[in-house]
Amino acid sequence: MIIRSEAEFNSLLSKIDKVDRWAVDTEGLVGIYPEGWSLVGVSISLDGRTGYYIPTGHDKGSQLSADYVVEKLKPYFMKKELLLYGANLKHDMKVFRLIDPSIEFREDNVFCTMTASFILDTNNKHGLKESAMREFDYKMLTLDDVGCPKIKDPNTKDKTYLCNQMGIEELSPYAIDDAVQTFRLGDLYRERIEEEDYTKVYYELEIPFMFILMELEESGIKIDKESLSKFMEDAPQKLETLDKEIQELLPVNDYVNVNSNQQLNPILFKKLKIKPRGEKTKTGYYSIKNDYLEVWNAEHEVCGKIAEYRKLRKLFGNFLSNLYYRLNNKSRLHSSFNRHVARTGRLSSSSPNLQNIPRLENDTYGMRKLFMAEEGYDLLVADFSQIELKIAAHSSKDKAMIEAFTSGADIHSATAKNVFKLECEVHEVKDKYPVFRQIAKSINFGLIYEAGSKTLTATANKAIENPEDRIDEEFMSKVIEDYFKVYPGIKKYIEVCHKKAEKHGYVKTLTGRRRYLPDAQIDTRGKNGKPDYDLLRRKFGAYRQASNTPVQGSAADIMAIAMRNIKRSRKEKGLDEHAKFVLQVHDEVVMEVKEEYSDQIAEIIKYEMENAVAISVPLTTDVQKGKAWGELK
Repeated sequence: MIIRSEAEFNSLLSKIDKVDRWAVDTEGLVGIYPEGWSLVGVSISLDGRTGYYIPTGHDKGSQLSADYVVEKLKPYFMKKELLLYGANLKHDMKVFRLIDPSIEFREDNVFCTMTASFILDTNNKHGLKESAMREFDYKMLTLDDVGCPKIKDPNTKDKTYLCNQMGIEELSPYAIDDAVQTFRLGDLYRERIEEEDYTKVYYELEIPFMFILMELEESGIKIDKESLSKFMEDAPQKLETLDKEIQELLPVNDYVNVNSNQQLNPILFKKLKIKPRGEKTKTGYYSIKNDYLEVWNAEHEVCGKIAEYRKLRKLFGNFLSNLYYRLNNKSRLHSSFNRHVARTGRLSSSSPNLQNIPRLENDTYGMRKLFMAEEGYDLLVADFSQIELKIAAHSSKDKAMIEAFTSGADIHSATAKNVFKLECEVHEVKDKYPVFRQIAKSINFGLIYEAGSKTLTATANKAIENPEDRIDEEFMSKVIEDYFKVYPGIKKYIEVCHKKAEKHGYVKTLTGRRRYLPDAQIDTRGKNGKPDYDLLRRKFGAYRQASNTPVQGSAADIMAIAMRNIKRSRKEKGLDEHAKFVLQVHDEVVMEVKEEYSDQIAEIIKYEMENAVAISVPLTTDVQKGKAWGELK
């Protein structure tokens, strides 16, 4: 049913008064946030069978105003006894808050089906249409099915559907279907959340964290537009210089397109005799990924140069332009932050992907200096020091690693001293034996993810400046043996993860989130009874994910817990309006805070991060203050 008049709308409101749950979905225009967004219509279902469409922003047709509709719905959003279902609820809440920023949704009366789908099985696709097909074998309408016109932004390449240009009668079946299927999924997933004992993690962690992600998106972060423009101007020259260096190193006379696998294949694998990795692709050529190039750099330095060129091309090209053309009229960047994309639960971002920002130690070109605080504000930046290694130490119960962290020693120096049997104190390793420490660092971070000797050799050599100090794979293999003698608990932990995945078909994070790994249970014998290469590859891949997920996934969960607690503590102390989350990238969280409250908020951040969970090693956290992200070391 289409709601066009106040009388019809009031009749619908009286029906909402009589139910205990409802599903709401929005249709709108999405461009640069917030000035490019608008509400075209609202769809509502009260029973999972029928629905209502309330047009508010179509170019033609009788309809109610968005302001009027949102004002009338506002009390219902705050009604504790009325459960609100949403598909991508974070998005819908943002749309309503753009029209009325005073709307405060409640954490205790909302249910997001996308978030529930992620918690129930990370392997699935979690969108509304994918979930309806999987759960109900029901194919929903798409905007393309109903003939919705669309445009593509020439700069960002974003596709925007122009729902406002559609007739109300043409769009309403699509919109109503969204609300109806959201209601059905809400009922289904609520039951499953309880059945699979996810009630605590879903309602006490995932839903509050969804509100934090909404805060990140609404806040955005200030970008130094002038410096960004200069970066974009200088980028072509930097790439040209690097390209010339590559051409001089290649053993051919003709110019080679560094981005062409077809042109690089014969040079790398025939002329330079580098051993390719994997099988040939459908194009008939071997893959040349950056990960491979960094490993091959040990065989010829041009590989590292090519990897650097490709990284910079991606950074200077797509990333910089994505930043520039997504800035709103206040030079703030509003990315989308997603919990449900990475299967481990690590936060991802899109439009643009801020995970492309280099880590501090790799920020050669000072990209982080582009991210700044507004006048009168500070940026507070905090990260968990070596959190994934600490989770590995806690989970493995390895005595030597736990002792190193508990004593406050630098873990990489401690590892180097013990593995290489260095005759010095731990605190002296960094200055006296920097190469050994670098090798230890590569192993510490690599072995918990089951990196092989070839990869670890390449990683270590990449950070060792003096070519004479670089190591070979044979040396690394011996170091790995010695490492597991020093930290036997880590090796046992990895083996236990494999066995759990094979027995149960899943592994868990510290909070109890599961990641299902069906490939860990497959029989690797082919039809002839002999080991099948493809089946073995899949099983070993699942094994690596089995040891990876409890570490990386638990780190993501701990960050989510910490951010939730920071927000709650901030609110309890009456500081909510003076500080907002603006970024969460890698293992760092960034807040923008009014200058006069920076010290108070810094204390809250440090306390809540260090006390997010109780594990057998301290969660040390360093909080720094500055005017630009790149200023903070």
